[in-house]
Amino acid sequence: MLSFRQKIFFSHLLIFICFLGLMILFVQRTVQNIVIGTLEEQANELVTQMQSSVDEFELISKLREYQGQIGFRFSIIDSKMRVLYNSHEKRFMTSYLEEGQVAHYPEVKQAMQSEVGYHETYSEALDQDIAYLAKTFEFQNEVYVLRMAFPLQFVNEIKNSFEIGFLLMGAAILLLFSLVTWFILHTLSRPILQILRAITPYQEGKIDVIPTIDVKQNKKLDEFGHLAKTLNSLSLRVQRQILKLSQAQQEKEILLQSLSEGVIGIDDKQMIDYVNEEALIFLERKETDVLTHPIRDFLPIATQIDTCLTSQKPTLDTLTIQTKKGEIVLDIGITPKQSKTGAVIVLQDRSEHHKLMQIQRDFVANASHELKTPITIIHGFAETLHDNLNLPKEKLQEITEKIVKNCKRMTTLIQDLLALTDLEYLPQDRLISCHVEDILHHCASIIQDAYPKAKITIQVTPLVPKIYADPDLLDLAFINLIGNAAKYAKDTPIISIDVHADETNLCIHIHDQGIGIPKEDLDHIFQRFYTVDKARSRKLGGSGLGLAIVKTIIEKHGGQISLSSQVGHGSTFSIHLPIKRNVS
Repeated sequence: MLSFRQKIFFSHLLIFICFLGLMILFVQRTVQNIVIGTLEEQANELVTQMQSSVDEFELISKLREYQGQIGFRFSIIDSKMRVLYNSHEKRFMTSYLEEGQVAHYPEVKQAMQSEVGYHETYSEALDQDIAYLAKTFEFQNEVYVLRMAFPLQFVNEIKNSFEIGFLLMGAAILLLFSLVTWFILHTLSRPILQILRAITPYQEGKIDVIPTIDVKQNKKLDEFGHLAKTLNSLSLRVQRQILKLSQAQQEKEILLQSLSEGVIGIDDKQMIDYVNEEALIFLERKETDVLTHPIRDFLPIATQIDTCLTSQKPTLDTLTIQTKKGEIVLDIGITPKQSKTGAVIVLQDRSEHHKLMQIQRDFVANASHELKTPITIIHGFAETLHDNLNLPKEKLQEITEKIVKNCKRMTTLIQDLLALTDLEYLPQDRLISCHVEDILHHCASIIQDAYPKAKITIQVTPLVPKIYADPDLLDLAFINLIGNAAKYAKDTPIISIDVHADETNLCIHIHDQGIGIPKEDLDHIFQRFYTVDKARSRKLGGSGLGLAIVKTIIEKHGGQISLSSQVGHGSTFSIHLPIKRNVS
């Protein structure tokens, strides 16, 4: 690659050659005009001498007098194209100048049109190349033509002398101008070279910061010094701007990484150019495996992206994908970037929402089913009583007992449903400072009355602190847990309750030696209307909502509940309630 000075040198060389060629053309044309002008001046002098004549005869007489003084051939032609006089008629053949023949001469035709005509040709009469000049003039209101003939060799000598002089003078001036220009540019470009040497390492990536440019000046600061100073100032401002942009980029990166939504950036070719951590979790990929790859390799949303990029409007869609952890449902929002440079894709995990919606649908279906069964039974027995008024007393008692039993079952179910609804709104003014130990003893006495054979032991670590809670709700939760332990015992219910505290929570463990719960049911045991043994649950009067109510009560108090169980060996419910006030 040529340097700055080499470019200047070759540019000047090219300009010199071009100017020299143009100057040759210009000089040739200029000299031609000068020669014609010189010949025309001689013609004008001769015309001036003829203008004082009285008539054509005197005009021709004067021309004959001047014939000896003029060293070139000339002739006079009138407007009728007749030759009135030829200075060499006696010396040369007159057949060349017969009347009317002169009309064929190009210079005469040109003079008739534009006052002056010039033509170069070979003359057979003179046996040499001749330059002809024709000029029109008026005499006694008539137009005449003065036609002059000069040896072309004489004209060319004049041209050559003029051309050589012009070319030598022009070339000398142009060469001098080029040398002066080169010297000036060489001097002026020295500070530019200093600037280039200073910023080249930054341009080549060898350094990260534009260095300070120091232009050496012998005198006061000139334009290049100001340029260097300006570049230094711009460099400082650029560094500050880069720092701000870097900080802004880092803040945006932190913000995007902190989002619970996945964010993916793609270019106009649907290639991924950005992805945050949450999106990588959804895609189950590493960043290096995703960047610069097409989005279609990971999500089947190419059609939605095409629609978004074509319309330049946001597009929303829902997509279900399969991951190692199972099936998840994603809400996908696609927003086009400015200037049609791609799009931003936002992924939001809506699996819990869809599960909740499904749970709500299942809840309504299950509640309807659970209510429908006792209503159907009551309706059937009521019709039997209505249609058979004279039933035996024993049969009538059996039917009424079943009606009462199903009414109680409906009442229990409705109460549980109302309890769940009431738990959704737990005001803080219902929370008071209370001893869990007292609540547990109260619940144990109630269960003991219902199951006299039950053996219930409560062990409390000394100095267990009070907690803020709703005693009635905790009473309901503990009665459900202790009651289930007694209800589903194999023989004699044996229930042990342990209460202790750690730094933040009050821990309650309720252990029984009952039938236990299968492993495949543990994840669903707290779901509404879920029962391990539906037939046994109905037989014992369960609604399938007891453990769901317990879980909701504990969570409303800011606590957690878990279950561990083994079939044939019993179950343990572990409850952790915060000691400090913490209610959701």
